[in-house]
Amino acid sequence: MRARRGGGGCHRVRERLGSPKERREGQPSISKYDHLKRYLEGRPAATSSVALGFRQIERILGFDLPASARKHRPWWANDASHSYTVWLEAGWETRDVDIPSEGVTFVRAGSSDRERRSPNAAPRKGAARSRPTTSGPRRRVGLIACTKSKLDRPAPARELYSASDLFRKAAAYCDAYLDGWFVLSAKYGLVEPERVLEPYDLTLKRMPSSERRRWGSQVAEELHQLGEVALEAHAGAAYVRPLLEAGVVLEEPLRGLAIGKRKRWYKERLP
Repeated sequence: MRARRGGGGCHRVRERLGSPKERREGQPSISKYDHLKRYLEGRPAATSSVALGFRQIERILGFDLPASARKHRPWWANDASHSYTVWLEAGWETRDVDIPSEGVTFVRAGSSDRERRSPNAAPRKGAARSRPTTSGPRRRVGLIACTKSKLDRPAPARELYSASDLFRKAAAYCDAYLDGWFVLSAKYGLVEPERVLEPYDLTLKRMPSSERRRWGSQVAEELHQLGEVALEAHAGAAYVRPLLEAGVVLEEPLRGLAIGKRKRWYKERLP
């Protein structure tokens, strides 16, 4: 009957969150804040802290934070009795909640940070801060490697490499979770997604080591012009190694993963 068709959405919600009986019996349920949990779980093991703005967190979640999160530090308390404190399940804790600048720093639980304080407390006078309150948290910028598969006509970089499923997933992830991203092009260097490029047949894998080093130095200089940003590489070793050798500091959340596992990594984190 027609009246029953409208109940399908409620049924799907119950399937996702788990029925009350399942929750009473200790069956795992999924919080609507689970995307933040997955984001933190995906940080490289060497990363001990992550500074995020409230708007970044909203992009990760896919919805707006409640008004109390923007007004009251206790909302961010490390209290496992609240369903939204999924960062605790991921092994992280909050620190330095900055309501005026709309930002919060997450630190790995159990790290040897003697300055860790309750997020309910305002930063002490004279204490070192994780970021200036005037500028907010550092922007997070993704670096996506160019691909062999390309369109056969000039197109914006975002579209030129779209024939690659891996590139599309990486771009979707960076659009959802980061403040911006660039393409690491073997021919053009650091490229903005909307820049129109001619198709080309060039890859770092076939370059002599001297040319790879030259490419790494060129891109490192271009990255330096971005200012204080946190870089996240979504690229293979052929594109990351020259940057590391040129002194670029970046995170590699997919380091060591084969292409199939990289695709699954993105699939688990995208809506």
